[in-house]
Amino acid sequence: DKLMLFSSGAREVSEQEEPELHALVDRLVQQADLPKPKVAIIDTDVPNAFATGRSPNAAAVAVTRGLLRLLNTEELEGVMAHELAHVKNRDVAVMTIASFFATLAQMVMRFGFWGGGDRRREGGGSVLIFFGASLLVWAISFVLIRTLSRYREFAADRGAALLTGSPAALQSALLKINGTMHNI
Repeated sequence: DKLMLFSSGAREVSEQEEPELHALVDRLVQQADLPKPKVAIIDTDVPNAFATGRSPNAAAVAVTRGLLRLLNTEELEGVMAHELAHVKNRDVAVMTIASFFATLAQMVMRFGFWGGGDRRREGGGSVLIFFGASLLVWAISFVLIRTLSRYREFAADRGAALLTGSPAALQSALLKINGTMHNI
Protein backbone atom coordinates (compact mmCIF):
# COMPACT_ATOMS: atom_id res chain seq x y z
CA ASP A 1 0.00 0.00 0.00
CA LYS A 2 2.83 2.44 0.79
CA LEU A 3 4.48 1.90 -2.59
CA MET A 4 1.21 2.37 -4.48
CA LEU A 5 0.34 5.52 -2.53
CA PHE A 6 3.82 6.93 -3.13
CA SER A 7 3.85 6.11 -6.85
CA SER A 8 0.45 7.74 -7.39
CA GLY A 9 1.35 10.90 -5.49
CA ALA A 10 -1.26 10.22 -2.81
CA ARG A 11 -0.92 11.88 0.57
CA GLU A 12 -2.46 10.34 3.66
CA VAL A 13 -4.91 12.78 5.27
CA SER A 14 -6.01 13.04 8.88
CA GLU A 15 -9.56 13.33 10.21
CA GLN A 16 -8.89 17.01 10.92
CA GLU A 17 -7.92 17.67 7.29
CA GLU A 18 -10.82 15.76 5.69
CA PRO A 19 -13.54 15.18 8.32
CA GLU A 20 -16.36 14.38 5.83
CA LEU A 21 -14.30 11.84 3.91
CA HIS A 22 -13.16 10.13 7.11
CA ALA A 23 -16.72 10.09 8.48
CA LEU A 24 -17.95 8.47 5.25
CA VAL A 25 -15.19 5.81 5.39
CA ASP A 26 -15.89 5.23 9.10
CA ARG A 27 -19.57 4.53 8.38
CA LEU A 28 -18.77 2.17 5.53
CA VAL A 29 -16.09 0.15 7.35
CA GLN A 30 -18.42 -0.26 10.31
CA GLN A 31 -21.17 -1.59 8.01
CA ALA A 32 -18.70 -3.82 6.14
CA ASP A 33 -17.05 -5.08 9.35
CA LEU A 34 -13.60 -4.02 8.15
CA PRO A 35 -10.69 -2.35 9.91
CA LYS A 36 -10.34 1.27 8.83
CA PRO A 37 -7.84 1.67 5.99
CA LYS A 38 -5.53 4.63 5.54
CA VAL A 39 -7.31 7.46 3.74
CA ALA A 40 -5.36 9.41 1.13
CA ILE A 41 -5.96 12.16 -1.40
CA ILE A 42 -4.26 12.73 -4.75
CA ASP A 43 -4.04 16.35 -5.91
CA THR A 44 -5.28 16.01 -9.50
CA ASP A 45 -8.41 16.99 -11.38
CA VAL A 46 -8.78 13.53 -12.93
CA PRO A 47 -11.70 11.85 -11.12
CA ASN A 48 -10.46 8.53 -9.75
CA ALA A 49 -10.27 6.35 -6.67
CA PHE A 50 -8.46 3.15 -5.81
CA ALA A 51 -7.87 0.70 -3.01
CA THR A 52 -4.58 -0.99 -2.30
CA GLY A 53 -3.03 -3.27 0.27
CA ARG A 54 -2.33 -6.96 0.66
CA SER A 55 -4.99 -7.46 3.33
CA PRO A 56 -7.76 -5.55 5.11
CA ASN A 57 -5.33 -4.83 7.96
CA ALA A 58 -2.79 -3.23 5.60
CA ALA A 59 -5.06 -1.34 3.23
CA ALA A 60 -5.46 2.18 1.95
CA VAL A 61 -8.10 3.97 -0.08
CA ALA A 62 -7.29 7.03 -2.15
CA VAL A 63 -9.43 9.56 -3.97
CA THR A 64 -8.52 12.47 -6.19
CA ARG A 65 -9.54 16.06 -5.60
CA GLY A 66 -11.32 15.92 -8.95
CA LEU A 67 -13.52 13.07 -7.71
CA LEU A 68 -14.34 14.90 -4.47
CA ARG A 69 -15.42 17.98 -6.45
CA LEU A 70 -17.39 16.01 -9.05
CA LEU A 71 -19.54 13.70 -6.91
CA ASN A 72 -22.23 14.35 -4.35
CA THR A 73 -22.14 12.54 -0.97
CA GLU A 74 -24.25 9.56 -2.05
CA GLU A 75 -22.20 9.01 -5.21
CA LEU A 76 -18.93 9.31 -3.29
CA GLU A 77 -20.27 6.80 -0.77
CA GLY A 78 -20.96 4.37 -3.63
CA VAL A 79 -17.44 4.76 -5.03
CA MET A 80 -15.82 4.35 -1.62
CA ALA A 81 -17.99 1.30 -0.91
CA HIS A 82 -16.77 -0.13 -4.24
CA GLU A 83 -13.15 0.40 -3.18
CA LEU A 84 -13.78 -1.10 0.26
CA ALA A 85 -15.34 -4.14 -1.43
CA HIS A 86 -11.99 -4.61 -3.20
CA VAL A 87 -10.31 -4.49 0.22
CA LYS A 88 -12.76 -6.94 1.78
CA ASN A 89 -12.37 -9.37 -1.14
CA ARG A 90 -8.54 -9.05 -1.03
CA ASP A 91 -8.54 -8.24 -4.73
CA VAL A 92 -5.01 -6.82 -4.76
CA ALA A 93 -3.62 -10.11 -3.42
CA VAL A 94 -5.81 -12.17 -5.78
CA MET A 95 -4.67 -10.25 -8.86
CA THR A 96 -1.02 -10.33 -7.78
CA ILE A 97 -1.08 -14.10 -7.43
CA ALA A 98 -3.02 -14.51 -10.66
CA SER A 99 -0.52 -12.42 -12.61
CA PHE A 100 2.51 -14.33 -11.28
CA PHE A 101 2.32 -17.09 -13.90
CA ALA A 102 1.79 -14.65 -16.75
CA THR A 103 4.82 -12.66 -15.60
CA LEU A 104 6.93 -15.80 -15.32
CA ALA A 105 5.87 -16.94 -18.81
CA GLN A 106 6.65 -13.50 -20.22
CA MET A 107 10.13 -13.60 -18.70
CA VAL A 108 10.77 -17.02 -20.22
CA MET A 109 9.57 -15.76 -23.61
CA ARG A 110 11.92 -12.77 -23.44
CA PHE A 111 14.82 -15.00 -22.50
CA GLY A 112 14.06 -17.29 -25.42
CA PHE A 113 13.56 -14.41 -27.85
CA TRP A 114 16.81 -12.66 -26.96
CA GLY A 115 19.01 -15.70 -27.45
CA GLY A 116 18.16 -18.02 -24.61
CA GLY A 117 19.56 -20.98 -26.49
CA ASP A 118 21.51 -21.99 -29.57
CA ARG A 119 18.97 -23.37 -32.03
CA ARG A 120 21.71 -24.77 -34.33
CA ARG A 121 23.06 -27.21 -31.78
CA GLU A 122 21.55 -30.47 -30.69
CA GLY A 123 18.61 -29.85 -28.35
CA GLY A 124 17.74 -26.54 -29.99
CA GLY A 125 14.27 -27.90 -30.72
CA SER A 126 13.58 -28.26 -27.00
CA VAL A 127 14.25 -24.55 -26.55
CA LEU A 128 11.68 -23.79 -29.25
CA ILE A 129 9.15 -26.11 -27.60
CA PHE A 130 9.79 -24.45 -24.24
CA PHE A 131 9.43 -21.02 -25.83
CA GLY A 132 6.20 -22.07 -27.57
CA ALA A 133 4.77 -23.47 -24.34
CA SER A 134 5.66 -20.23 -22.56
CA LEU A 135 3.96 -18.24 -25.29
CA LEU A 136 0.84 -20.36 -24.92
CA VAL A 137 0.83 -20.00 -21.10
CA TRP A 138 1.29 -16.25 -21.44
CA ALA A 139 -1.56 -15.90 -23.96
CA ILE A 140 -3.95 -17.95 -21.83
CA SER A 141 -2.90 -16.07 -18.67
CA PHE A 142 -3.42 -12.75 -20.43
CA VAL A 143 -7.03 -13.62 -21.27
CA LEU A 144 -7.73 -15.16 -17.86
CA ILE A 145 -6.29 -12.18 -15.96
CA ARG A 146 -8.41 -9.74 -17.99
CA THR A 147 -11.48 -11.88 -17.32
CA LEU A 148 -10.69 -12.16 -13.61
CA SER A 149 -10.14 -8.40 -13.42
CA ARG A 150 -13.57 -7.71 -14.96
CA TYR A 151 -15.17 -10.21 -12.61
CA ARG A 152 -13.52 -8.57 -9.57
CA GLU A 153 -14.80 -5.16 -10.73
CA PHE A 154 -18.36 -6.48 -11.07
CA ALA A 155 -18.05 -8.15 -7.65
CA ALA A 156 -16.93 -4.83 -6.14
CA ASP A 157 -19.89 -3.08 -7.80
CA ARG A 158 -22.23 -5.67 -6.30
CA GLY A 159 -20.55 -5.33 -2.90
CA ALA A 160 -20.96 -1.56 -3.02
CA ALA A 161 -24.63 -1.85 -3.95
CA LEU A 162 -25.24 -4.25 -1.06
CA LEU A 163 -23.24 -2.14 1.40
CA THR A 164 -24.90 1.18 0.57
CA GLY A 165 -28.31 -0.13 -0.46
CA SER A 166 -28.16 2.33 -3.36
CA PRO A 167 -26.90 0.91 -6.64
CA ALA A 168 -28.27 3.98 -8.43
CA ALA A 169 -25.77 6.23 -6.61
CA LEU A 170 -22.83 4.15 -7.82
CA GLN A 171 -24.27 4.08 -11.34
CA SER A 172 -24.68 7.86 -11.30
CA ALA A 173 -21.09 8.27 -10.06
CA LEU A 174 -19.73 6.01 -12.80
CA LEU A 175 -21.64 7.92 -15.46
CA LYS A 176 -20.30 11.24 -14.16
CA ILE A 177 -16.74 9.89 -14.02
CA ASN A 178 -16.99 8.48 -17.53
CA GLY A 179 -18.31 11.75 -18.94
CA THR A 180 -15.67 13.81 -17.19
CA MET A 181 -12.87 11.48 -18.30
CA HIS A 182 -13.99 11.96 -21.90
CA ASN A 183 -13.68 15.74 -21.50
CA ILE A 184 -10.29 15.52 -19.81
